[in-house]
Amino acid sequence: MARLIGNLRFLVIVAVVGIAIQAIATYGWAVWITVDFVYDLLSSSAWQQDDTIVELLQVLDLYLIGTVLLITAIGLYELFIGEVQLPAWLVIRTLSDLKTKIVEVIVLVIGIKFVEKLVTAKEPIDVLWYGLGSAAVMAVLIGWNSLKSVK
Repeated sequence: MARLIGNLRFLVIVAVVGIAIQAIATYGWAVWITVDFVYDLLSSSAWQQDDTIVELLQVLDLYLIGTVLLITAIGLYELFIGEVQLPAWLVIRTLSDLKTKIVEVIVLVIGIKFVEKLVTAKEPIDVLWYGLGSAAVMAVLIGWNSLKSVK
């Protein structure tokens, strides 16, 4: 029975494959938008428009989300299946390590979303409220990460 329970850890392969497919799709989507963006930039005066920065940030956001998905897939594989040859900064030994890496990228994504809002908002009060909400979420995530590392 113990052997059967131990082998159940291989079920995580389903999650790893699914998340890896999501990462590939997200990267593909980002590449598509990048190519479209560069085409628009070269064939028109898009480089003179304010929303060009927003488009750049949206593409960056997609790449970061793809990276979170990839880190999650690799981390789950490392935790449940076996080691993968990775750079030292990406080695994940515990579920807490995986959460920390994910939170770091989420904080960056929230920051990018705030800058997008800053550029596109019509009303300053909207930027203020969005910024306060973003700052609160970021503070909680950073605080949570800091508390975990103190232990």
